[in-house]
Amino acid sequence: MSARIDIVGVTKTYDGSTRAVDAVDMSIREGEFFSLLGPSGCGKTTTLRMIAGFETPNQGMIKVGGVDVTHVPAHKRDMGMVFQNYALFPHRTVGENVAFGLRMRGMERTAIARKVAARMATHPPEGGLLVKTLVDTEQVDDYLGLARFRKEVAFRTSRAGVATGLAWTETGGDVLFIEATLLPGGNQNIILTGQLGNVMQESARAALSHIRSRAGELGISPDFLAKHDLHVHVPAGAIPKDGPSAGVTMATAILSAARNTPVRQDVAMTGEITLSGLVLPVGGIREKVLAAKRAGIGTVILPAMNEADLTELPEEVRHEMTFVPAETLEQVIQVAFRNES
Repeated sequence: MSARIDIVGVTKTYDGSTRAVDAVDMSIREGEFFSLLGPSGCGKTTTLRMIAGFETPNQGMIKVGGVDVTHVPAHKRDMGMVFQNYALFPHRTVGENVAFGLRMRGMERTAIARKVAARMATHPPEGGLLVKTLVDTEQVDDYLGLARFRKEVAFRTSRAGVATGLAWTETGGDVLFIEATLLPGGNQNIILTGQLGNVMQESARAALSHIRSRAGELGISPDFLAKHDLHVHVPAGAIPKDGPSAGVTMATAILSAARNTPVRQDVAMTGEITLSGLVLPVGGIREKVLAAKRAGIGTVILPAMNEADLTELPEEVRHEMTFVPAETLEQVIQVAFRNES
């Protein structure tokens, strides 16, 4: 991504006479938000379309990183720009808002752009159309509030027995923490809490049965439950939970507790598991991956039969994240635990 965009003497004329943009000069550095404010018809949208490559100016030059891209079409420009158009106060002004080169998800860019535009609308700038607002790392919390996800994932998965799963909900994807612990003095009982539905309860039992049948191969004692009970819990107990997507996450959490080894904090997973340890396909891959992205998770383990669903993801998400298709639980744990042979 280039660090600077320069617009030099850009003019755009339609029909040979109607001048939409007249001799615009500006520079935009990477990491800046800026807004063009003014009445409808003054050329804000046309200016941004030329910057992005959707239109070509009649005169002037557009440079990205010092390279002339005036006649380079939009699909060949990689500038990381996000455009938002808001009718702030219809009787006063309209704003065109742009985020350039900021590495954050689209909704965050949109939220900042809205707040920048609202502040400019309530306090209109004097003497000019262009207003640039630089939002640095110290100001992000002021616009977005405190970070909600990244620290939570690290905190929740810092101990053995916790694995990060991905769930589909009616409002989109969500990150789900599944906890498991061994209780000494028990008698091989399994305790399931967190308002789990029948399907999730069966997934937990199937995961445990597979782990017990392959205990030696998985690096734990075959009698690890001989004098223990197993407690599996999914927090947020006030919310009922069900669905066939948590099998591999439950198995990973149980194995983590049995090994007393934490799961990698940068890994989330989804997929159902069979008694023989096969990983079955699930739904909602797009929503789940986007939830992982929002939470700052870089690697997602998913069923191999769901690999084709990755084509539904935005291109930038596919490039920024790592996806590991898995056919068996053994393939899952090779990624979920560090230094796994």
